Amino acid sequence: MCIRFVVNNDDLITGFNFDIDLTVWTHRVILEKDRFFCIWSVLAGAACGRCAGGRRQTIMAKIESKLFGFTRAGDPVNEYILSNPGGLSVSVLDYGAIIKNIIVPARRGPVDVVLGHDTIQEYELDTATYCGSFVGRYANRIEGAAFTLNGKTYQLEANSGRNHLHGCFARKSYAVKAFGDTLLLEADSPDGEVGFPGNMKIAVRYTLTPDNAFRMDYRVSSDADTI
Repeated sequence: MCIRFVVNNDDLITGFNFDIDLTVWTHRVILEKDRFFCIWSVLAGAACGRCAGGRRQTIMAKIESKLFGFTRAGDPVNEYILSNPGGLSVSVLDYGAIIKNIIVPARRGPVDVVLGHDTIQEYELDTATYCGSFVGRYANRIEGAAFTLNGKTYQLEANSGRNHLHGCFARKSYAVKAFGDTLLLEADSPDGEVGFPGNMKIAVRYTLTPDNAFRMDYRVSSDADTI
């Protein structure tokens, strides 16, 4: 996940806490046939709930959606906004499972602490920063756009000079299901897509919890060994 946070803790409203704890596993992961592995799990704790009488109030999140724009191919892109009464909100696109905004309360008004773009066209053309995108099948560069697995060499699409960067997840449209305080985004990556082996199913879950944590969980499955 390529998220860049910009925040000055001195600007945050007194009585609110803002803590980000990112634990990301971005090393090479080999997926064995018919077995499930979590590529990485990221927990960004943004505790911004008010405490009353020494007890944290339960804050229920809500989810709204609106049209964000259209891709260059003419496909609609929707924006889903998870928010709670404590003033924390997260905006997610069904293109690239992009985290567009994380807005927290501050003394001088709400602050967006995620760098991103204003239009879907800018996200489509961003092949350098991948702002807010869910990246994969492989996070980071593969030198020479090729790798060897089980004695076989796979040639990938060279999309960063002579190298391959980040895979294809960031350029996909995702089917979205909203329930409770959670968004579930799902997509398929067919065998051979940009050169990777195996048919892969992708599931991304974004949750805004009652204790004001924003949780991001990822799960994939493949019908063949892959990376």
